[in-house]
Amino acid sequence: MTHSESRSLPWIRHQLVELRRQLLAFEQEQAALLAAVAAPYRASARNLLHFSAFHRHNHPGLQLALRQRGLSTLAGCDPHLLASLNSLMAVVLHLCGSRDDDAPPNGSEPPISLGQGHALLRQHSERLLGRCPAVMVTLPATAAEAPALIPELVGAGMDLARINCAQDAQRPCRIAMDLAGPKLWIPALTAKDRVDLAFACQHADLVNYSFVRSEADIACFYRALAASGETCDGLVLKIETHQAFLNLPRLLLAAMGQPIPLGVMIARGDLAVECGWDALSAIQEEILRVCAAAHLPCIWATEVLDTMAHHGPPTRPEITDAAMGARAEGLMLNKGANITEALRTLRRIMADSGISRPDHSTDQAERLLSCHCF
Repeated sequence: MTHSESRSLPWIRHQLVELRRQLLAFEQEQAALLAAVAAPYRASARNLLHFSAFHRHNHPGLQLALRQRGLSTLAGCDPHLLASLNSLMAVVLHLCGSRDDDAPPNGSEPPISLGQGHALLRQHSERLLGRCPAVMVTLPATAAEAPALIPELVGAGMDLARINCAQDAQRPCRIAMDLAGPKLWIPALTAKDRVDLAFACQHADLVNYSFVRSEADIACFYRALAASGETCDGLVLKIETHQAFLNLPRLLLAAMGQPIPLGVMIARGDLAVECGWDALSAIQEEILRVCAAAHLPCIWATEVLDTMAHHGPPTRPEITDAAMGARAEGLMLNKGANITEALRTLRRIMADSGISRPDHSTDQAERLLSCHCF
């Protein structure tokens, strides 16, 4: 078979049919996991499974063959993968003069459409963060002695504060509290964290769960929450270890077992130390994609406009980093003497960046590490 014949329309049709079979087969394999997901997240969890199945394998030549014929390469379809695949198949089958003999039977649950995928991501983002895109600001310890700082930051665009001192804000501002967690290889909730969890649930809108690594850590959190007798209004999983990154799809599915608002923070400081600075760029891109597939908000954190927050003018790389971070549903600024101006600058960058989620239009769909480890 020649190269041109191997990339013919019938070849493309065969590849797409097999691809859909893989996605649906993986969904069936994970039926028990899917059944444990809370009803509000069930459709998103199903799309995440399809996304994970797609990126567990390479698809050599498929995207290039599709692009050469002016067809969709499925790039940028993470939030609605199966529906986009079905649409692409319909076009290819029409060009081949074929019927879809392998279509799922009537009555099967329909996949998430393009509009539904983006609507779910926005809905989940606004439930957790208040608005999208949102900015979280880590407040200095002196904030309690500077009552004018909180209204100033809120007026400049702060949506979430990581300390409970926003009573005099000019518009609603949510509060996020971190459970510090251990950096050593022990359970992610310490005895102090269990005490802090009850306080955080009483006084904060979000709980940031540090050093979560596995589904067992998610189960530990929910058991501690039940034991506290409190309700959690929002949970953010801080991804700051290599294990958490590799386990991300499973972490999200486990967290979806409860219907509380969920999100992810890319804690790039600890993550870079663990995974290596040279790997951070690819890792943060993959986390964005996994979150988009799960329709869950992602917070871009660590040293955003850090030079500006502390010293004044930002560096040029910081401006680019902030603009890239604007693809996420939230960004986090750390405290600094010039934090208010840094916040105003970040808001302008977010409004003007014009950068959307990457389409990853390579010659072949890459195998993503977190999906390969599923």
